[in-house]
Amino acid sequence: MNKLKGENIMRTFSRKEALDIYHSGKILQKSEQAKKAIELYKQALITEPYFVEALYNLGNCFVLLNKPEPGMRSFRLALEINPSHPYILINLANIYQEENNLSLAEVYTRKAIEAHPLLASAHANMGGILQKLGRLKDAQISLVKAIDLDKRLAKAHYLLSNQPDYYSEPKSQAQLLNINENSYNRVNDVIDICFAKSNVLHLQRRFNESARYLVEANNKKLSISPSNHQEFIDENNEIAKSLKKCSPRNKEPLKEVTSIFIVGMPRSGSTLVESILSSNSKITDLGETSILKESITEWLNLNNASCMFSNVYKKNIKVLEESYEVTTDKNLTNYTYAEFIAKNFPEARIIYCARHPLDNILSIYRSHFAKGWNFSCSIIGTAKVLLHQSEMMVKNLREYPDSIYQINYEQLVMKPEDNIRSLIHWLGLEWHEFYLRPHLNPREIHTASSVQVRREINTKSINGWKNYRGVLEPAGDLISRSKVIKELFPLKDLNSNLNMNIV
Repeated sequence: MNKLKGENIMRTFSRKEALDIYHSGKILQKSEQAKKAIELYKQALITEPYFVEALYNLGNCFVLLNKPEPGMRSFRLALEINPSHPYILINLANIYQEENNLSLAEVYTRKAIEAHPLLASAHANMGGILQKLGRLKDAQISLVKAIDLDKRLAKAHYLLSNQPDYYSEPKSQAQLLNINENSYNRVNDVIDICFAKSNVLHLQRRFNESARYLVEANNKKLSISPSNHQEFIDENNEIAKSLKKCSPRNKEPLKEVTSIFIVGMPRSGSTLVESILSSNSKITDLGETSILKESITEWLNLNNASCMFSNVYKKNIKVLEESYEVTTDKNLTNYTYAEFIAKNFPEARIIYCARHPLDNILSIYRSHFAKGWNFSCSIIGTAKVLLHQSEMMVKNLREYPDSIYQINYEQLVMKPEDNIRSLIHWLGLEWHEFYLRPHLNPREIHTASSVQVRREINTKSINGWKNYRGVLEPAGDLISRSKVIKELFPLKDLNSNLNMNIV
């Protein structure tokens, strides 16, 4: 009995010590000192190895430091102790979602909902996953459920605002528009609500009010992460400059296509093009990968002058896809490597997606990207990146017309069959009618276009910039002076529309 009593005293003391260390870790974590917090959580776990909250916050710190693997290990250990902890299940699902593993993300989110069916954030997470999976009706049900449980849940309102069917009713519109965005403590909630309001006001054609919320949302994002447009441009210029020195080791004529690279600005129609091509079961979409960049680095480090770059690239693709005939890679920053691809990869083709620059800039500004593309919150920053990319691609189009195909978004959606047939013919592929129905493609989509691309090809987004002239005026001044833009868009109406004074 005395021994048991002594063990209980030791256990109580151990728990108290672990709690003190844990709380010190939480203070550091709230002060954005994740690295120091991690050390204290580890100490607490040495003292009390089954401390679920310490494991949970340890995992959160690793995620904050962009270290998902140790974060996942911490979450899994915590779930072994408490399998129904809702926030651990959700955070683990979020990591899988970041890694584009939507099947596991759905599994863990459903477990969170089963354990805690009244947890609004779990239903919101499920809605976001289902949108990416193309199950839009189910997504709407989950998001409406989230809002029913928590009418102020900003993330759910934002996600649902991308599915305008719900907000077509005056009651649901009022529910969102009556929320005071300044009543939120978290800046990310303010951002989500402002983007959601902007989307709904856009739907109502109240464009001036929509623009006001759009500017507020993007300015809030810039206060967290300033625009990186100049760093982005400088980095890509440096890469292109260094690669220009690389002469092809084996010059060969173009061969039958096995690898298709889709490049362009975000929101330029690239996801639509990817959906069109991957409607063919023989074409595998790799999504946005870093395989090209990694393969180029590997190839340049080889001493074997006879080794073909295509062999290195194909070897690395097999890590993702064991069996394939043709692949698409939609990492948009691959435009930097366009000249290298044209010179060193005879089995590759590049599709350059271009869109009316002001429509493109507006669409980027309205997109609320979850990560990356920091320049997207700056109208001037986005315009400068667009001009930089346009200049680089115009030069490449002139020099390598057999390897690079420009497809204009406006022409594609106005005359889809003509333009899709032309593209398929250029690629040397057999024609199929299913290329005309990309909205029926059941593939997972992880980009900001995940909802829009599920609709039939339409012209609704053409000339939308005219409703946001005031916001876009700084970009219009830059764009209208660009000779490159006039070369990319030879149509008279596109050039004349660049005049911001036209009504």
